[in-house]
Amino acid sequence: MSYFRIIIFLFILGDLSGQCPPNNSIIYSSEHKLLSFDSIAQYAAPIFWFSPDEPKLFNQFGHIQMPHNLPYAKEKLETPVVYYKIKRLYSLNKSIPVNGSINTFDRSKSLDLSGISALEIEYYLYYNEETGLGGHPHDIESVSLQIKVHENNECKESRYALEVKRVIAKAHGLYWFENA
Repeated sequence: MSYFRIIIFLFILGDLSGQCPPNNSIIYSSEHKLLSFDSIAQYAAPIFWFSPDEPKLFNQFGHIQMPHNLPYAKEKLETPVVYYKIKRLYSLNKSIPVNGSINTFDRSKSLDLSGISALEIEYYLYYNEETGLGGHPHDIESVSLQIKVHENNECKESRYALEVKRVIAKAHGLYWFENA
């Protein structure tokens, strides 16, 4: 009788491969294959947060006041600013170059997820001064997310999904200070 149960259990496990992707690190799922650069940045952003212990995080009124605009930014905002760039795209078809110049300034531009296997997005934060040990003016911090693109034709409601596979934070924008 226990031999029969094991066979049924293995049969059920083998059948799970066609299921929709698990939700543990999925940041986006939909039947739509086109997704804008801004949408990718917004869907990935919720896993990006500031420690409440961050020096100078709040102004005298209790509002978050950083990160700041880059010194050369054309549009100066009074609110905190986080910049992003899609750094790398990995194509399913190696004959299609996608890793050339990726212009994320065109916020309306969309990616066709059906041709992409993975991507890397990097967020940049500028601080007009570093207040920690060895403080200095002009500091850049960054966070990079490596994201896998899933396509599952059997899962109608979430045929396309983005799953965060790795997060790498870099102090001072240097790989020497990264924590992956």
